[in-house]
Amino acid sequence: DRVHSLMKKKKYLLNNADLIIMAETPRIASYRHKIIENLGKRLNAPVDRINIKATTTEGLGFVGRKEGIAAQAIVSLIKYRRR
Repeated sequence: DRVHSLMKKKKYLLNNADLIIMAETPRIASYRHKIIENLGKRLNAPVDRINIKATTTEGLGFVGRKEGIAAQAIVSLIKYRRR
């Protein structure tokens, strides 16, 4: 919410979001479309600009021990200008 509010205040729009979810469980595939849909609505962005990939850590670290989930996000923004 804080980052989205700052984006709106500074007049930036989401250009592209590439998200990676690292988890042993649950399997993300069945939730992927709904997550993208919800993010699109929340960020007021077209769903074709949001991509989600899921992976495991092959049993390594806290994610591999099923003690948590990790995520990475690479996002590009564009400045909104009225014409």
